[in-house]
Amino acid sequence: MPIRRLKRATLAACCGPLLFAVGCSSGDAPDARPTGRAPQTLISDQLHNGGTQGFLFLPPMVPRPAQMGDFVPTVRPTVRIDEVTAAGVTIRTLATFTTTSGPGRERIRTHIADEPCDADDDDGDTDPTGYFYARWKTNNAHLSDAARYRVRVLIPAAGGGTREIGFADVDVVRSQQEFRTVDTVNFTPLRNGQVLRIKFRIDRPAVDGDGDGVFDWVDNCPAQANASQLDSNHDRQGDACECVGVTCVASDVCHAAGVCDPINGMCSNPDAAAGTACTLSNATALCASGACGVASCDAGHADCNATAADGCETPTTTLANCGACGVACSPVAHSTPSCGTGACTIACEAGWADANGDRADGCELDVTTDANCGAPGNACVSGLGDVNTCVGGSCSTIACASDTANCNTAVGDACEVSLAGDVAHCGACNHACAVANATPSCVASACAVGACNAGYSDCNGLSADGCEITPASDVANCGACGNACSLPNASPVCAAGSCAVGACAEGFVDLDHDASNGCEVNLATNVNHCGAVGNHCVMPNGTAACAGG
Repeated sequence: MPIRRLKRATLAACCGPLLFAVGCSSGDAPDARPTGRAPQTLISDQLHNGGTQGFLFLPPMVPRPAQMGDFVPTVRPTVRIDEVTAAGVTIRTLATFTTTSGPGRERIRTHIADEPCDADDDDGDTDPTGYFYARWKTNNAHLSDAARYRVRVLIPAAGGGTREIGFADVDVVRSQQEFRTVDTVNFTPLRNGQVLRIKFRIDRPAVDGDGDGVFDWVDNCPAQANASQLDSNHDRQGDACECVGVTCVASDVCHAAGVCDPINGMCSNPDAAAGTACTLSNATALCASGACGVASCDAGHADCNATAADGCETPTTTLANCGACGVACSPVAHSTPSCGTGACTIACEAGWADANGDRADGCELDVTTDANCGAPGNACVSGLGDVNTCVGGSCSTIACASDTANCNTAVGDACEVSLAGDVAHCGACNHACAVANATPSCVASACAVGACNAGYSDCNGLSADGCEITPASDVANCGACGNACSLPNASPVCAAGSCAVGACAEGFVDLDHDASNGCEVNLATNVNHCGAVGNHCVMPNGTAACAGG
């Protein structure tokens, strides 16, 4: 239980003789003290813990509510007092009060607003409001201040029995001092052995939720105001409730949402508009007269069983239904039938072909022969030095003659290359001959110079450097291979294929411009050109000589 703490309060003078028993007192309370009990929901009514609207405990059970509603004195409640567990589960029932019976000749009494109390029960309560009350005398109840006791208020329930609309847990104390420390907001205090005055109101919302003047437990439509209680189909549910909570929805796409019938609560089921799109397998579907039907089938499907429910159920790409219902693809010679695009086709067995395009005779051509190797008209042709034949649907070269090869891998001209003399395949396929400054040739499977380009000569006889010499300017091979220029007293040059003086040695000159004798004049000894061209040595009466120029 929560900590007991007495609230400052002033109780009505009506408590009278029961003031001490149920805690009518005033003044500031001392500090609260813990009770050692587990906290639970302790009072349940309109003002406590979200309890029933329209049900209120009154003083001295709880402090007086600020507002009250329309008291209903004609209800016949029951008050039951139980010993309970900490979780509120009943262990035993100690007392039960009705409007006609109770322990010790007590009962639930009804006080009508502004009327005097019952003659046999005037205990001084001057509360002008209407209320119910009962007195529980505990002098012989043998209560324990360690136990938990709960006052339950019950009213009739639909279908018989009762239902609880509120409760209050009683805090049993041993002395007046403990009595003053009880938290009266959450507990009803009771001094052990005294009388507990159980006082409460039942206002209309607690027993007549729809406010139609009929108690909920006999109301055939407690959720809707239904004072007439009209029940057209006699199903014990009023017409006002037949459609409460009913939301009419379309049963399927080909029906519209209907309207609830207040007599039986059933929804109508009208057809959707004709042409409303619906869904069927492999089809474009439309509604008509509330039913979904096939408007057209998707490509590759057909409605062969004429049943709308499964749409266009039949693929038209099967051997049994190829392109249309019932069109079968039958087997033909040397082939396997198929229907991949909605038309019967055949796949030829290995080694056979459909050369004439007529499916009726299947794959009629054997394509494992030399005349039709792998395909119609593909003949295997043997060439010089080779033998071609059809092996596994492909033309195959069995052997090529010596120094020949099938360099283009074609079977029609197999062994077409002579490796001994083909400059593009000299000695081996794709070994092309290339020589400098010359036209190449292939001789005995080796690359060679075929002919030198104009102005070039092959003087060393090697194909590797081709025609390596230019005789028009090569001093060592001037005009022809091996014709080396060597001139007396001069440095030779080769010009246009002929030897010529390039430069004279010191002290020599070429006066006759004849390359064959080089620089023929020695300026150091020639008397006609002594030291210089034209310098004649003249010696009168003697023989002239030129010495050292």
